[in-house]
Amino acid sequence: MALSSQLSRNPPFRAEHLGSLLRPEFLLNKRDALDLGKTTADELDIVAGKAIRQAVEAQEACGFHAVTDGEYRYVFSRSNNSRGTFPPC
Repeated sequence: MALSSQLSRNPPFRAEHLGSLLRPEFLLNKRDALDLGKTTADELDIVAGKAIRQAVEAQEACGFHAVTDGEYRYVFSRSNNSRGTFPPC
């Protein structure tokens, strides 16, 4: 086994992912459609569920013992390089 393959599976340090994952394009598009009144919150929830299942399956396939839902159901801000907005205060 090449050293790079061995290190990618067993790096000499411990790292954990916490928090948001990048949102898939199909989820961002559905959020935009909701903002434009072209879909419903229920339809967005279905799409978010699909994105979460895919994110969890990908993490499990990598062998992660703890997984995150990627925070895909949360409303997010343009200031953190995504395409949603917070509701007005």
